[in-house]
Amino acid sequence: MIRAIVGLVVAILSAVGLWFGPSDIELNSPPSTLPATVYTTPASPPVMPAERRKPASTTTTTVVPETALCGEWWIPATVAGWDIDDLPTLDRIMWNESRCENGLMSDTNDVGLTQLNVHVHAAMWEADGWTTNDIRHNPVLNLIYARRVANLAMSYGWCQWEPWHGYSGSYCQ
Repeated sequence: MIRAIVGLVVAILSAVGLWFGPSDIELNSPPSTLPATVYTTPASPPVMPAERRKPASTTTTTVVPETALCGEWWIPATVAGWDIDDLPTLDRIMWNESRCENGLMSDTNDVGLTQLNVHVHAAMWEADGWTTNDIRHNPVLNLIYARRVANLAMSYGWCQWEPWHGYSGSYCQ
């Protein structure tokens, strides 16, 4: 009875391509006559093409200096995609634009930590399914879209800080 059940399970699994073990004939053969396949492992692992290799795991340490004005936002900024080298300038921008306060909306329709202008940039986050209130109240989202605004500025050949040039001065050198 058990042999019949095992045979049925093997037949079903073979039919759907999930059985990789011995066939019915091999199951009914005495153990000494079962075919054997020997697999050898190469001395060194095969080299994968560069586009399929995973990058080496790394740990980044972000040191927030005592002089940082908005130090509480440095780690979220790195999570949002900002480079560590950008953080001192981003720190000054957050201080000048919002005094490090999350959730602000200005009279000129600028929102969040980095005071992203709604009239100019809302289409960018709305295309991704976010609302202006999301960008205003979620500091990581605000920092993500600030990074995208900076990238957009660079795609125009501008300094990445150009979108924040104005009342608080120039951050470009």
